[in-house]
Amino acid sequence: MCRSALNFFSGRSAMVNHLFFETIEYFRLNIEYLRYSFDFKRDGAKRHQ
Repeated sequence: MCRSALNFFSGRSAMVNHLFFETIEYFRLNIEYLRYSFDFKRDGAKRHQ
């Protein structure tokens, strides 16, 4: 009983960790993209002045 509960819990936590890291990676990529596009716009505005 205890062993199967432990297996269930560790399997679930592995799944949660996987989702957690996928979400963090997704946000990190979005932030990199936003920063890049912001820098691009800022440089473009500087050039037009």
